[in-house]
Amino acid sequence: MSAELEHEQGPDLAELLRVGSEAAERYRQEGSEDDGDTADSCLRQALDLAARKEPSAVPECLSEIAAFDLAIHERRGSREALADAYCLMIEAFLRSRSAGGGEAFGERMDLVLRTVHGVLDPAVVEDADWFIALNRQLLARLGEQAIVLRELSVALGWKAQITQAEPDILAMAEAAEQAAVWYREGPAAATVVRAAADGWHTLGSRQKNPDLIRRGIFFWRRLADQVGAASVGDLAELALGLLQIHYEAADDGLRREALERLGRLRALEEQDGSADGRLGAVAGTIMWVLHWEYTRDHDMGHFDEAIDFGEWCLDRIAPSHPSRPGLMNDLADCHWARYGDSRRSAEYDRAHELSCLVLELAAPGSPAYQKADARMPLVVQTQRGMKSGGLGDRDVIAPIGILHTFNGPIRLPVAEWTASEASPVMCRMTSAFASALTNAPGTRTGPAPKVIPARTHAVEVVIEAPQHSEVTIVALRIAVEARNPMTVADSMVCRPGPLEVHFEVDLDEEPLTVRTADGSDLGIRALGTLPRGEKKLFTLMARARSWDITWRLEVEWRCGRLSGVFASPQLRTTGETGWRRFDPTGKAESADPGGLPDMAY
Repeated sequence: MSAELEHEQGPDLAELLRVGSEAAERYRQEGSEDDGDTADSCLRQALDLAARKEPSAVPECLSEIAAFDLAIHERRGSREALADAYCLMIEAFLRSRSAGGGEAFGERMDLVLRTVHGVLDPAVVEDADWFIALNRQLLARLGEQAIVLRELSVALGWKAQITQAEPDILAMAEAAEQAAVWYREGPAAATVVRAAADGWHTLGSRQKNPDLIRRGIFFWRRLADQVGAASVGDLAELALGLLQIHYEAADDGLRREALERLGRLRALEEQDGSADGRLGAVAGTIMWVLHWEYTRDHDMGHFDEAIDFGEWCLDRIAPSHPSRPGLMNDLADCHWARYGDSRRSAEYDRAHELSCLVLELAAPGSPAYQKADARMPLVVQTQRGMKSGGLGDRDVIAPIGILHTFNGPIRLPVAEWTASEASPVMCRMTSAFASALTNAPGTRTGPAPKVIPARTHAVEVVIEAPQHSEVTIVALRIAVEARNPMTVADSMVCRPGPLEVHFEVDLDEEPLTVRTADGSDLGIRALGTLPRGEKKLFTLMARARSWDITWRLEVEWRCGRLSGVFASPQLRTTGETGWRRFDPTGKAESADPGGLPDMAY
């Protein structure tokens, strides 16, 4: 009689859960479809039985089914099974918390979240949209829940990062602000508060809306005041927001707070080494607002604050970070302004160095490149189409045809041209001038300058063979386009460091002959053939004594059945034209060389 009663009642809940969870684990490990069917049948029976007779067991049943769905996803890669696992586990977690037992499900909840975040790619808009839709469905079914709002703000953050569209940024900020109501401390609180701060601050900056920036500041402050939550980037964003409001309506209290936050930022980075890529993104703007106040009170100390912060940031931002050229430009502006006030050559040299570094790092034509290229007479355009170096706070007399440079970092940009992408042969030409670093005449820090021929206008050429074929250099030619009487040069040029010369040409000769550096007429045969995948650099030195000559260098090559000629843009070399005085702006005027040491050239 008791056996018949047990049969009518069916298996008990504990037995269904045991059999189902064991079958689910075997399915996860071995992939047997029979085990999968058993797990699905037993676990769903258990859920139905718990819902009817033992509601307190529903969270455990939901959790076990979620674990089984994760196993299905692991085996089949099913996005549908992953969605079911996510939704069921969140429901189990919420039900258990309402019953006072949420801690028991925390580990499995974390596993589900790690799995979902590991499967989805934050840089793929379809994955972001999928996760957004999933969380919106849960909100519609379960009502406003902290964990769902948090994950929704994460998904919306992915979407906003991809699109950079204001509607997506607004959606992220609103969802994060809703979630922040539920969280007070801990990693989850930091996640949602940071998203809210970033969203409102970004919108306010784009729309020039101080109210939205203040809304962002509210959350940045909340994050900064949470022990151990704020990063270097968070504190930088907070300081930026405070300075932005200060810029719109001067408030010394906000400025003092911004400086205090920057001090804390530096202490945090130096203590933990916790550099943050966002520091580079906002450092330039912070510098600009720091020194902007000079326009109000003409206190150069504002530039000192900006320079101190900017140099500190530059030491800590990764060399490959895209913010470096912009930060260098901002620093160069500050140093140049300080030079105008102090006339200290160190300020001038640093501005010069930073400008040249920007020209090396930034892509030609980019805003950063154009800003550095157009800055001050520190780097000026010459008649030769090259660049001339500034001379700091010294005057110097020099004969054209003789080049003087100074101790300290002087790195000038060079003109560079690259062969068309249609060519299988890579050919890069760099126009440069040979020189060295010396001391200025009459200084107390060193002897009279060395004498260096400025006639040595050089072109460096790199030729690279493709991987599939060797390259033969057929000819190296000089094409003279104009030969005019010598003109008075109006600037000085330099290239730091020695220049190894492979070939030379005397532009005064007719016809022109390219020779090896030792003077033999081996011509281009010294270059020969480049094996596949290899590259070779050579330097051609062009000299002139009597003429002002416009010319081009031509490299003729053959690669398999293909052949071609790569020609440089116009180059211009002039001979010696007398003594000139160069002032700190690079301008030149006639000068008497009397009193200077004898110079042989």
